[in-house]
This record gives sequence, C-alpha cells and structure tokens, in this order.
Amino acid sequence: MSAVSSVYNTIASQRSYYSVSYRSTLGSSGEREITINATEKPATGVTGTFSINLQPASLTITEPVAGSTIRREAQLGEGNTLSADTSRVNVVASVSWPDGFSRNIRSAELFANGNPEGSADIVPGSDQLKFVWDPSDIVDEGLNPVKLEVKATDELGLESSVETGVSVQVIIPPTATPEGPPVATMVGGGVALFCILGFVALAIVGAVYFFVIRRPEPVAREVPDAAPEPRNTIMGADAFPGLVLANLTLLEGPQGLIGETFRIYMATTVIGRNPSATDVTFYPDEDSSVSRMHCTIQMGDDASFRLTDNASSAGTRLNGRRIQPNEPVVLADGDEIVLGDLARRGVKLQFNLPSRDSATPHSGSADDRTHIIGDQGYWEPPSDK
Repeated sequence: MSAVSSVYNTIASQRSYYSVSYRSTLGSSGEREITINATEKPATGVTGTFSINLQPASLTITEPVAGSTIRREAQLGEGNTLSADTSRVNVVASVSWPDGFSRNIRSAELFANGNPEGSADIVPGSDQLKFVWDPSDIVDEGLNPVKLEVKATDELGLESSVETGVSVQVIIPPTATPEGPPVATMVGGGVALFCILGFVALAIVGAVYFFVIRRPEPVAREVPDAAPEPRNTIMGADAFPGLVLANLTLLEGPQGLIGETFRIYMATTVIGRNPSATDVTFYPDEDSSVSRMHCTIQMGDDASFRLTDNASSAGTRLNGRRIQPNEPVVLADGDEIVLGDLARRGVKLQFNLPSRDSATPHSGSADDRTHIIGDQGYWEPPSDK
C-alpha cells in the first residue's frame, strides 16, 4: 500500500498537463461538450465544454478581374467562312476562413449566366479553386455581359458563393460579297430541277399549240424576262395544304438572303444542313456549325409550337439562352432562334405566328418556292390570277 501511495504522489507532484485535439464533423455552431474515453457523460469527474461559431468559407474571384473584357475575334477564311478562336479562360477563386478554422473544400462549381460550366479539381489544403471556362457559345456580335458565379461546399457541408461580372466581345469581320446568287436552301435539288424542266417542256408545248395550231391574230406582247432562278425548296410531311402555320424569318445567315421569310406548312419541320433529311436546309453539305439535322419545330394538338434541339454539336439558343438537347421548349411569337455558332456560319431565325388574316389559304401572295408535301406529289399556293 505504501508503494502505491508513493507512485501516486510522484505523479501528482509532476503537475503534468495533457492536451487532446480532434477534427469535428459537425457543421453546427453553439456550445459543445467533450468527454475523454467515454461515449456518455460520466456520472463523476469533470467534463469539458466550449463554444464555437462556424462560418462558411469566404470566396473571392481573382481571375478574370471584375469588369474586364474578353475578346473573341473571328477570322475570315477561304470562301468567306468564319472561324472564331476556341481559347479557354481560366477562372480562379481564393478561399479564406473567417471563423479561423481551416477546412477542406468538398466540391466547387462554376456558372456563367446561370449555366453550369464545370467543376474545380479539388486539392486538399489549397486556398485556391481553379476552373476552365469555355465561352465559345457566346456568338452575338458586340459586347455580351456575363455573370460568373462560383459555388463551393466545405467538408462540414457549409455552402458559400461569390459573383463577378465580365464582358465577352465578339468581333466579326465584314465578309466579301460571294460570286453568283446566294442560295440558303437547296433541298431536293434533283426533284426541283425535274420540276423546272417539266414546266419548261409544258410551256413549249403550249406555245406551239397557241401559235402554230390555233394561229390567233397577232397581238403586241411584252418580251418576257429570263426565267427566274429557282429559290428555296421547302420539303415536308403532315402538311395543311394552303394553310400557313408559322413563319421563319432569316435574321443572320447566308449573305443576300437576310430578311427572307420561310413559311411553315407542316406540323413537323426539321431544320439542318442535310438536304435529304431536313425540311428547311441551310449551307447544304458545306462547312458550317449548323448540324445535319440540327433541330425540329413541331406543332402539338393544342396548336402550340415546340422547339427541340436534336443533340446538335454546336447547340441551339432560344432568345440568347441555350436549350437542353432533346427537351422540347414552347415557342412564342417573336422568339429568336440561333442554330450553331454565328461566327462559324450559324443561322439566326425569328419565329412568328401568322396573323388572323394570313392564317387562311393564300390568295394572291407572291411565292416562287416549290412545296413538296410527303409522297403525295406537288402542291403550290393558289394564285388569284
């Protein structure tokens, strides 16, 4: 017994202190209680208590500088083709801890104008978050304001975010006037040529009958102009003969056809670059950011129209906002649709519903397009002549 007392007195006389540290997984603030070597508060002895006030991480976007301008300049190549730079922009955010307790970041995301642009590669213990931003979907000429936002979540689940504003300047050089008449749509070229040749043949037979067989009295006539070149051919199915369902006006695209209006007669209209698979075709079989079967405009049973991006490579934008592939969105009168990248021979269209008067079969409206309706032959809008 005396030996045990001696050991105890020796330990007590050393006045040694022991410190214990631990890494908590609790994300709540307030008073906490700690015990050692026990899962429950002991009935006897002393327990430790302390208070803590946790705060989310403080984020600051250091790159690019707030208010700066990022330039995207297109280059004019052969054949008046435009190609914009594909450079990426580094976005860097610094991390600090206002509560004094440094922690690891669990996840971090970058957004541009509310659209997700990618995640940061998390480096444990680092005080910086690094992202790579691709601004190639910004194609409107001039200054385009962009709101960059970084959202982060730390290891305790506390969330924080920061925003900054920059501008993307898109510079598009003037294009030279192409030789020969521009053609935006060349759908069913062989069929159109066959129709023209048939029309010419019928005109010749009619002229022979009128001037040789009937031999009418000579009448002074104006010399007809040369036959006009064939214009846009619109091909489709599910048509409502003579009824204009909607209109598409070309705002930007092939030179010389700006302002051209394409009438939609079909409940389903496919737009793209493949002449054999689309109803309205731009840049047929040429280098363009318009995909071969880029998008579809479809009228539903409720007479409303919906736009669907057919998983195109360069995407579809509605009123400046990119839509998700294969997810139909409702179209409204006056909506603007951008197919692909305007800096790489994309197309901008305006969707319009016909007025009450124009929603009836045509009467006297000039239209030199050939309308090919499914497998049922040919149909042209009637004339009042």
